[in-house]
Amino acid sequence: MLKRILGIAAAALLLNKLFGRKKKDSGGASDKQKSPTLIKDKYWEPLELEVIEKNFRPGEKGRNEGSNNSPLSDQKRICATEGELIHFVKSHYNKQIRLIRSWVIEGTDIDIQRVFREKKRLIYGNGYLQEFNKMVASWNSNIQAYRLRVKQAVEERHQAREAVRQFKIQNNLMAGREPQVHKKQFQIIKILVPIILFFTEVSLNITGLAEVLSGSEAVITSVMLSLVNVGLSFAVGILILTHFFNPVGASKSKVFYAPFLGIYFFVLVYINAVMGVFRAMTEKANMTLDPQAAIAISNEAITAAVYPFDDLSAITFGGFFLMLVGFFFAFLTLLDAYFFKDPIPGYGKLGEHRAAAEKRVDKIKHEDTLVFTSTESSELARLNQKHEERLEANESWKFYVDQLQKIVEHYEQFNTITEEVLDSAMSLYREQNEKFRTTPPPTYFSEPIDNSFIKPFSSNYSHLADEFKTDEEVSIIGKENEDKIYKEYSEMQEKYLEFFNNEKSELFSIVEGID
Repeated sequence: MLKRILGIAAAALLLNKLFGRKKKDSGGASDKQKSPTLIKDKYWEPLELEVIEKNFRPGEKGRNEGSNNSPLSDQKRICATEGELIHFVKSHYNKQIRLIRSWVIEGTDIDIQRVFREKKRLIYGNGYLQEFNKMVASWNSNIQAYRLRVKQAVEERHQAREAVRQFKIQNNLMAGREPQVHKKQFQIIKILVPIILFFTEVSLNITGLAEVLSGSEAVITSVMLSLVNVGLSFAVGILILTHFFNPVGASKSKVFYAPFLGIYFFVLVYINAVMGVFRAMTEKANMTLDPQAAIAISNEAITAAVYPFDDLSAITFGGFFLMLVGFFFAFLTLLDAYFFKDPIPGYGKLGEHRAAAEKRVDKIKHEDTLVFTSTESSELARLNQKHEERLEANESWKFYVDQLQKIVEHYEQFNTITEEVLDSAMSLYREQNEKFRTTPPPTYFSEPIDNSFIKPFSSNYSHLADEFKTDEEVSIIGKENEDKIYKEYSEMQEKYLEFFNNEKSELFSIVEGID
């Protein structure tokens, strides 16, 4: 009876140790390292002796069978009752083993075996060389493309320079006369000049005509006048005046442009004279008190304005002011249009092409080379990132081995409890059987109980057996892994630096050869 009590107490102690420690272990691991994530808790449910007592009643069966001297004294094998008891415990044991075949990371469906495989891949797979080869392939491809860009840019620059030189020769320009190339900001200002002049003249003309014309008539007349003074002048300045004063191969003779200039100046003078005479005559009409006389003078003003040169002496200050504004704004617009680009037709375009070609070459020499020189720091950063990933994988591997150790510990405790419970139940049966029988018990009663169904962790979980390591083994292997990672990293750093030193020298030789 004493043996039975001790057996139950031992089983209870182990149960308390197992499940009382479970929460503590989980919490301890979480405090130890928050990342990587813990393995999800999943443990075996041990068979309690009370369950065997309730379902199997080994003590009662032992008394009953012992009182009938069963099993026989000379029996060599265990009796049916003992076999059933072992089968009962074995069935529970195997069921628990079948229920738990693998473990996953907390909050995921990632199997721990996969995690171990991935971590070891990072640890033992020297990915530095692979990254290096990828980088070299990318560098060679980019440097080849750079060579082509350099060749193309230099060729385009040569063609642009030659085009300017040939233009000078063909058009008898002085060697020092370079094409005028204006910056975009300056070009915008020069575009704004005629626009501002146009609206300014419109406003001044409206003011000057408001006294003699209605509002809408004044606006329409002012716009038409400004179109001639500003719009026409701008077109003449760009299309005619530049060719007239700076004839080039593409230009016509001055004889060709002279009539157009003559027509322009005539139209300019005529239109402004019309407005001056019309303004003067309508002022006279407005000063007349007799309505009939005013109408007659207005009609006369229209007729007189058509032939303004006959009545120039009649122009008043207001009319003269309109003419002066028109001529002044036309002159400013002509100047702006003439110098809008290089006055020599086509020369400015060649200069722009040459400047753009020079700019492309400068960009290739400076900005594009920076892309290559910055590659070293970025690739070394990637190498370092790979290095950190391997070190982190090594730390994660140790962490998960520690987690696996706890699983194995729980498993061994489960085995111990199963063994203790089976031993306690069988001992109870045999003690009661011996106590109540009148013949000697079978000799096998003194032999060890068959618990061969209780397997070590490596047998039931062979896929994880190789992953299990002792603390000493973890320390040794972890240190070896770390030394290996640092050694390979250091060697690859030297390889990277040697590569970039050589390649940058070649790159700089390409740049120096541009000029």
